[in-house]
Amino acid sequence: MYQSVMMLNILKCFLCMNMIKLAMLYPETSGINHTENLLYDLLLDYDLYVRPAQQANESVNVKVTFGIVSIKDYDEIQGTLTFIAILGLEWFDLRMVWDPIFYGDVRYIDVGYDKVWVPDMYCVNSATGFEPVGTAKERVTYWLQGYAAYAPGALFTVSCPGNMEKYPFDTQTCHISFNVWNYREGEVSLYPASDAINIDSMNNNNMWSVISTRFILNPGGTQLDFFMEIKRKSKFVTVNVVVPLFFLTCLNNLVFLLVPESGERISLCITVLLSISVYLTILNQSLPQSSEPVPIISYKVIADLAVSYLIMLTVIFNLKLYNKPNDERVPHYLKAMHNILECTCKKAKHVASNFKNKETDSSDTVGTVGKPEDNNQLKAPLEDDIPDADITWKDISASMDIVCFILFGICTLCSFYVFLRTTYFV
Repeated sequence: MYQSVMMLNILKCFLCMNMIKLAMLYPETSGINHTENLLYDLLLDYDLYVRPAQQANESVNVKVTFGIVSIKDYDEIQGTLTFIAILGLEWFDLRMVWDPIFYGDVRYIDVGYDKVWVPDMYCVNSATGFEPVGTAKERVTYWLQGYAAYAPGALFTVSCPGNMEKYPFDTQTCHISFNVWNYREGEVSLYPASDAINIDSMNNNNMWSVISTRFILNPGGTQLDFFMEIKRKSKFVTVNVVVPLFFLTCLNNLVFLLVPESGERISLCITVLLSISVYLTILNQSLPQSSEPVPIISYKVIADLAVSYLIMLTVIFNLKLYNKPNDERVPHYLKAMHNILECTCKKAKHVASNFKNKETDSSDTVGTVGKPEDNNQLKAPLEDDIPDADITWKDISASMDIVCFILFGICTLCSFYVFLRTTYFV
């Protein structure tokens, strides 16, 4: 009797060994069944509300990776950044370990998000709502050693108040905060897999480019803050706003070269003034209504508007001088200003003429240098000053045109230089 039982046990062991060998040699014959059996065995006594920690006081370490797929939009008015990203999570679950020999050499398995323990990750600074990252349609991948990987992708919209001071050459720094929710400090610990956001597979954006990324791990290990610095691609705004605005201010300054008899000076000033006002309205619609800080380009447009207003007042005053009767006496200070300007112009013309003569006739110039009669010749044109009695109001008006053209031209160039120096060349 005892020998019969021994023989029966030996036969059972032999049959089991043959079945294992057949399963190893021909795993494809029952692959689906093996996966179903494995999934059934793993989840039989599995409680998804229990942390996968070996000891009650032990923390579950979760490795976090974060990758940007594409930047969809940055709303300067609302102060929000919208982008598509993938949040990668990895951890160890002792309950999901198996021997592949008994399951047709199945080395990994995908399990539904709502059937196993997954760290509840929330985007803390979300602008659309406070909801966990991931859905029930996504899956968690487990390997035979018990390591789990979960990588949910989502469309994130986070709060990112902008600093528009250097618009359109501005750079914005946005941060994305992820917190593991529903756990006390020390129960779940987050740690980053790398020191930056993964942007290797990011699609190109037409308006923004990523300059740098970094992260900060908050004390306690329950929250990770990812920082992303983005820079605006300013070609569109430069071509459509900055350059036309510069041409408008230069055109406004050319009103002093327009003949007073044309009667179009005031019309040109008003047209340019209204055009600058339109550009100021366009900027106000595209920029956030914030006083800290105010964009420098707004100050520049207001300065151009003020200069345009001063030019219009100067033109009106100058036309009044131009149309004064000739029998009205011109004050001495205006005559002195006109004589100084006239003398300076004549001197510059005479010096240029002498320099040109020296280049064309070098032999005569060398023979006459230093003679007294030459000095008299140099002084003669400068002494032919216009008598005070011949200076009219039209001459005073012409002199004011020259002075205003130079002064307002310098103001226009300085305004544009200061704008570029404080926004672009920083």
